[in-house]
Amino acid sequence: MKSDTLHKLLLTFLGGYIILILSVSCKKDSTEAQDQSVYCDQVSNQQWDESGSTINAYLATLTEGTSDQNLEKLKQWLEASSCVQQVDILCNSCIETLPPQSELYITFTINGQNTTKTLDILMSEPMQYRAYH
Repeated sequence: MKSDTLHKLLLTFLGGYIILILSVSCKKDSTEAQDQSVYCDQVSNQQWDESGSTINAYLATLTEGTSDQNLEKLKQWLEASSCVQQVDILCNSCIETLPPQSELYITFTINGQNTTKTLDILMSEPMQYRAYH
């Protein structure tokens, strides 16, 4: 009798744990997709500086990994945005400022037209949006 109760309790606990893990991971994906949607709205309206705030919000979530890994994660996040066609990392920490800066070359699709911009990222901790040019 005790064994059945213990077994049911254990199954209930494991089921709740699995649901909790799934709901947390789904919220992260949902938030990321929402941020990418906001980013594309800003890009479509050519609100470049405002899009920097959205980029910074994403960069603030990168709490683990090296700067090389986090720059690659930023590239992947940008490429997952519907308004971005391609991202190339031109250089990593190649602009000798304090902190150093990296450059990403981004091809956007805005109103059916391709537009390119170079994105400067400060390689601080956490990394930060600097400017487009």
